Amino acid sequence: MGVLGCWVVFLNPLLPHSVTLLLRYSPTPLRPYPPTPLRPHSPPPYKPVFNFNKKNVFLTKGQLPYLVMLLAPIYLHGVDVSSLFKVTSNKPTILPITAQATIGDKAIKLEVAKNAIAQQTGLTHRPDIPSDRGMLYQTMTQQPLTFSGKGMEFATDLIFINKNRVVGLYTNVTPCTDKCTTYSLTQKYDAVMEVKAGIVEKLGIKNDTEIDLNYAGQN
Repeated sequence: MGVLGCWVVFLNPLLPHSVTLLLRYSPTPLRPYPPTPLRPHSPPPYKPVFNFNKKNVFLTKGQLPYLVMLLAPIYLHGVDVSSLFKVTSNKPTILPITAQATIGDKAIKLEVAKNAIAQQTGLTHRPDIPSDRGMLYQTMTQQPLTFSGKGMEFATDLIFINKNRVVGLYTNVTPCTDKCTTYSLTQKYDAVMEVKAGIVEKLGIKNDTEIDLNYAGQN
């Protein structure tokens, strides 16, 4: 009969009450219940914040402060980040005239390249510029600026300036397409003026020549 049969015979008078207790306090249900089907888990769609050239860049809004914190020390410690920007357009970028260089009694109106993209573009892809026009490049970091004739359609003169005095010159920088010669200066300077080739000779500019730079809105 077994243990269960003995308990049933012995507790026969109390069987209804025993069944009630068993049903009430049984740790497992006596009636089989179908298991609850698990809902398929699908993660929320991951939406990119930026879209460059129709290619998704997976960067969330929460990651933007970390990106700024990463790039800020690189920028402030003089690392040239202009190589991070690639100008692919062959169209010239015309900036407003916001400065003027006075050399003796001659004045040259200047476009000012204030950021890395404008400095990389410079005077490239322009057929020509007037003799009284030019581009002024302001040094934004301790990294020296490097120039070449790549992308240019006319020759230029480069004038390196520090505190309104010429500290270096490169004349007749000609256009090139491949394996271009680069031009830079190790001496300290705070601005570089690029003008049409021949202006340096025409105005008699040489090292230590004074150039008065005036910016728009400057008193």
